[in-house]
Amino acid sequence: MKTLLDVIYYTAAAILTYQIFRAWWHWGILFVKFMFDEPLNKFKSKVEKPRLFFHIVTVGLSLIAFFQLKNSDLYLQFFFFIAILFFGVIFQLTWYDIFETRFVPAVKKRLNKSYSDFKSNYQYEEAIAIYRSLVSNGYLIFEDVNVQLIMEKQFTEILLKGVLPEKPLFSLQMDYLQINVVYERMLPRISQFPWDYFLRIFTDFKGDINLPALQSSVSRAKKKMIIKKKNQYAREQSIIESIFLSAPKYG
Repeated sequence: MKTLLDVIYYTAAAILTYQIFRAWWHWGILFVKFMFDEPLNKFKSKVEKPRLFFHIVTVGLSLIAFFQLKNSDLYLQFFFFIAILFFGVIFQLTWYDIFETRFVPAVKKRLNKSYSDFKSNYQYEEAIAIYRSLVSNGYLIFEDVNVQLIMEKQFTEILLKGVLPEKPLFSLQMDYLQINVVYERMLPRISQFPWDYFLRIFTDFKGDINLPALQSSVSRAKKKMIIKKKNQYAREQSIIESIFLSAPKYG
């Protein structure tokens, strides 16, 4: 019996020691580089942040289980040993490609199901109609039909579920005045939707949208409209207005 307990104890100690020293080596090197302003060329925040989270959790829980191990009876020792072994396996997975390609996306997908970034009143038919109108008018361009269909699903999911993508997915082939119309037409149907959220979904044909430049362009255009007493600004954007206004309404 004593031999079995010793095997359990020292095996658990070896697993925990491995976790601590490998995590210490990995994060210690990054910390030293950071403190001496050395470039972190291989640092991927989208991978390293989740990895750090799992290291804190797995090593922390392994420590708790290990401290309970020695003063427990055989059954509890076996339970704590299995817990340490489980956390050790999770810890080890963080070093493999599967952690980045499958594990992290799966956790993010699960988290996204539990909350929304904004509340949308759009219905499925409306979202589909808006997307297809943007495509047919050349405001969204895809060279591959299959990609266009995939992005159609992404577009509708964003509008219906209110969950922002990790990076902008749609490049609007529009100038800043037209982009502003898109944002203004979306506002009445979406609550808690600042410009920052819009920029998490859309870019323009040049890349990231320059919000100060956009707002400055819109301000100048509206001033010209007032001075000339002509509704030129609204007239030039009538096609985009119609895309949102003509989408079928339900509910």
